[in-house]
Amino acid sequence: MQTWIIHKMKLRTSLRAAPPFSDYYELWALRLLIESRLWRYVTAQFISACSICDDSPVLIRLNKYCEDLADIERRCRRRQNAAHHRGDDPEDLPLPDLHAAVRRLRADIVPPEEQPPAFLTEALEKASNDRSRPEWPNRQVAANLTALQKTFGLSGCETKLLFWIIWLRQDTDIRNLINAFDFSKGGLELYADVFACACEESGDEALRALSGDGRLFSSGLVCTVRNRAPADAEDWFCFFDPVVAASLLTRPIDVRNLLGDSLRAAPAAKLALGDFRRLPETETIILPYLRKALDTRRPGVNVLVYGPPGTGKTELSRVLAAEIGAEAWEVAVSGADNDNEQSGGPDRLRYWRLADRILRGTERSILVMDESEDVFNSSITFGNQGYARRNKGEINALLEENAVPTIWITNSLSMMDPAMLWRFDVILEVPLPDEDEKIKIVRNASEGMLSDEACRRLAKTEKLAPAVITRTVSVVRELDLTEEAERDEKTLQLIASQLRAQQLGRIAPPEKPSSTVYSVDYLCTGTDLTRLAEGIRKTGQARLCLYGPPGTGKSAWAAKLAETLGRPLIVRTASSLLSCWVGETEARIAEAFAEAARTEAVLLIDEADSFLQARSGSRQSWEITQVNEMLTQIEAFDGIFIATTNLIDTMDEASLRRFDMKIRFDVLDAPQARALFCAHADALGIGKPEDAVLSRVAAIGSLTPGNFASVVRRATLLPIRDPADFAGRLEDDCRLKKDKGRPQRRIGF
Repeated sequence: MQTWIIHKMKLRTSLRAAPPFSDYYELWALRLLIESRLWRYVTAQFISACSICDDSPVLIRLNKYCEDLADIERRCRRRQNAAHHRGDDPEDLPLPDLHAAVRRLRADIVPPEEQPPAFLTEALEKASNDRSRPEWPNRQVAANLTALQKTFGLSGCETKLLFWIIWLRQDTDIRNLINAFDFSKGGLELYADVFACACEESGDEALRALSGDGRLFSSGLVCTVRNRAPADAEDWFCFFDPVVAASLLTRPIDVRNLLGDSLRAAPAAKLALGDFRRLPETETIILPYLRKALDTRRPGVNVLVYGPPGTGKTELSRVLAAEIGAEAWEVAVSGADNDNEQSGGPDRLRYWRLADRILRGTERSILVMDESEDVFNSSITFGNQGYARRNKGEINALLEENAVPTIWITNSLSMMDPAMLWRFDVILEVPLPDEDEKIKIVRNASEGMLSDEACRRLAKTEKLAPAVITRTVSVVRELDLTEEAERDEKTLQLIASQLRAQQLGRIAPPEKPSSTVYSVDYLCTGTDLTRLAEGIRKTGQARLCLYGPPGTGKSAWAAKLAETLGRPLIVRTASSLLSCWVGETEARIAEAFAEAARTEAVLLIDEADSFLQARSGSRQSWEITQVNEMLTQIEAFDGIFIATTNLIDTMDEASLRRFDMKIRFDVLDAPQARALFCAHADALGIGKPEDAVLSRVAAIGSLTPGNFASVVRRATLLPIRDPADFAGRLEDDCRLKKDKGRPQRRIGF
């Protein structure tokens, strides 16, 4: 211990009495008392409590000294109190000089050269020469520390420091002695010197072990308790888990199980690689890359997987591990999200670092960090300049050094720093499965429990995640319902509640009766739609604008086209794209086109005039930016895009130039009206219509397929009696449409 250390200490004037030290910690105590000259500031009661030498003459004299000192202090307090009650000034009283008395007593007990008491030096010499004294308190502690030293590559000094940090939080006796020093004033250098003195280590080596670059902290085994410098030694550092710390002192620890429930072997995958055929890059890029990384033990291998909740991201990680013959280890979310009083990032980041150290010696292992947004979005502070991260540099460095390949799973990239993103080797988006995959998922999960209609409705529900389907079906199965209709009802009811809670829309409605009566022959356009569909199939791309009165079949033909081409259909309406937040509408438009490109879907934007209004009439800047964004996306999109509108005259001229074809859908002509009427009458089972009824239908003049769909839908409430009744309802529906189109008389001025 350096002689100048005493100048960096602010020693406390008293210590609490402590119970006896064990043989192992006696050596720590003796070194601190003598080599740091701490014996000069320790009361006799403390030394007596240490029971190192009960019959020492020096101890008897020290006890007498403490008694005399206490008596002087009591007499001083009594005289001061008496003077206070009489109203006298205590400074004018001939009080004895307390400090002079203390100096006389000390001079009477301690030699002028101020050597430590002989019984202390004799005890230190005896303990130091005791060859039978073990290196560690017991065999169990020795075995556990040796295992940690080997796994994490700790030096001898770091291993001692690890035990020191653990024991300071376990044993009150040693804390009472060490906390004679005021560490809030001495700082980290004092902490290192005190440790080095007690454990006979180099002060410089102790400082290196306490640095953030040391293995103790970089591995995550030890972390800082608080940002400010506390006064007590135990409040500076702590072991990453207090429960595990206590276990290290009492029972054998398997290093592979050091993290307990926070690191667990992943369950076997329930799906196969073929179930993720919508992600071709999984088989062509990610699997070969991970396989080669394990074979060559390449460091810094990280794959980021993101997408909506419940799309199978976690299951995909298990499938990948099985395909490359690796054991997947998952850093659990539960129980690892509480910082307690520690600083330096969330627990899961420490657990990942520890797991990386623990598993780096294994043959074929990968780590999985599910729901990793709690790591990426941690340590964010918000202010006038936006948000800032305190751990960005730490995470960036860790992503370049990990020895075990890691798959990071998150639901969103919205808050991730770009500097983090480019450090991932592969970034994979896992979108919601298409309709065919959903039908397969529903049928596999239900095992025949649900009807075909229920399966189709769930498969057509756009934002329904597979995990919700699987979990709900498992709940309904436990109800032991015997009737299929009842099972359908309960399943749809539970899933509808889930969608409402997450604001993800509603379950797709049952198939409409009118949808069974469909043919392009009932669409009044000047274009051969059948030949157009074949042309789109060959080229794989088209930008179409379908316009005309409401109900003329524009959206229905877009859906039929997607079905004919065997592609999924993505429908976006004004309500799903428009936002009250500036810039959010543009982001939603871009995401719709990106999703369509990613899934090779037909993108249908209904009511496109909401986004493509003529910019010359725009009053706000955000109105112009929305049009600009839509035009940019249309221009760059090389898939199949269809826009429908009832108000083509209001659309921006630049938007019209970007469409390959502009197709007008008009009201039905007389032959089409009669043919569609007969088809619906046959489907409804109301008999063959007479010529007079067909003439009434042909004379309506403004019929559209939408009128037929509306009347047939209402027939579920009030059945249609015969063809004449059917024709009358069509006339009423068209009459209502004409009335709504008349100019209304304005009220007021």
